[in-house]
Amino acid sequence: MESSSSGTPIVEHATSSVYTGTNDVTDVADAASATSGIETTSDAYTFYSGTTQIEQDTNVASGRHRSETPAIPASPTRTAVVYDQYGNMIWQKDANGAISYTAYDVTTGAVIESIQDVNTSSIPEGSVEASTLPSGWTTPDIAATA
Repeated sequence: MESSSSGTPIVEHATSSVYTGTNDVTDVADAASATSGIETTSDAYTFYSGTTQIEQDTNVASGRHRSETPAIPASPTRTAVVYDQYGNMIWQKDANGAISYTAYDVTTGAVIESIQDVNTSSIPEGSVEASTLPSGWTTPDIAATA
């Protein structure tokens, strides 16, 4: 947290949690920050049935509108992380839509496979990867965005 010259704290990011249903919790940024040029975020969580174990965390962040950080986009970005039942991050989708996968040894928890920029169309049917890939996640069409 920054302080002004008078020593008063300057809040750069503030969130509060809102329980919105039986299976998700959303963090909502403070309404005052939405008009102050401060980045705001919201997180939506889904849980494994009957547990408090997070299965997926989806984050939407608005871009900063400050002139000193023009590299941060002004439009919202969405990222998502999917966890296995042991809390290991198995799937990740970044703000550009690139997808990563990580597999773990069940006994030791060691990483046994890591794939960056997964091509979802090449995942074999019936594989562990295919059975855990979140619905609707596909490899972005690079040619269409160029």
